[in-house]
Amino acid sequence: MLSLTQGVKSLTLVWLGAFAMAMAMILQVTPAPKLKLPKTPNVPLDVDIIVGSSLSKTLLPIHEKLPSLLEKGRDTEVIQVAGATAKETLEMLDWAIHHTQGDVFVEVNALTLQFTDRAFPSSPWLTAISDGQPVNAAEIAAKLKWLLGVSRKEKPRTARLGRSSNFSRVNNGHPAHRLSYSPQAFLYSTELRLQIARLQREQRRLILIWPPVPEGGAGANMDSWRGARNHVALFCKQYQVECWLPDSPWPNHLFIDYWGHLGPIGRDRFALVFSEWLREIR
Repeated sequence: MLSLTQGVKSLTLVWLGAFAMAMAMILQVTPAPKLKLPKTPNVPLDVDIIVGSSLSKTLLPIHEKLPSLLEKGRDTEVIQVAGATAKETLEMLDWAIHHTQGDVFVEVNALTLQFTDRAFPSSPWLTAISDGQPVNAAEIAAKLKWLLGVSRKEKPRTARLGRSSNFSRVNNGHPAHRLSYSPQAFLYSTELRLQIARLQREQRRLILIWPPVPEGGAGANMDSWRGARNHVALFCKQYQVECWLPDSPWPNHLFIDYWGHLGPIGRDRFALVFSEWLREIR
């Protein structure tokens, strides 16, 4: 009976070893696909740029120029992808560093926080890992298909330049479920420090932005909101970068939904408050 048990254990170890080798081969077959980034300009764009998610797309008013935000009269551009992950945020930041000339503002949500209903509240590390799972799972699935000869073109996630002009929606009703934040760990410290160092060498500023949230959304739970704000502030301190954070949640009527996308009045308020803050820290 003992020898049979040992045989089963040995067979299990063989299968586990074979599985591990197969996965290693799969992961080395092709390079991991990256986020589809905007077309490379012929010369670097003379703009300041905000990097982030769809929240960043609705931060600023729709004007051709925003000189009140700028130190040298530059326009402000936005590069974003909906629901950006930390990895995607750093890929967009890398594009911004190489293809623009001005200062860089980075939405900090993807680097620090996740909505509690999508997180592991007791484990910031598990939250960070799970936040990247959809991208990682897609990469592994694509490589498996390639290895088995059944690959097909997958629609890539695409980062786009531009500010949103959708003013038709209003913030009516109530959130579908209770929104609050949970901290997540950051898994790309080396990459971010290298990007910060490059911007410093080029005498360009990097400023992190934590977008405001509505009182009826993630701002409804003030204990969670204060904990999230403290987590973001500590992250900024850790990387020694300047960071804009709202002092409190903002009124609901400034947003077009409870997730935190700003409407026209909210965008004007952000532009005013943020530009005044920039002038104070210069």
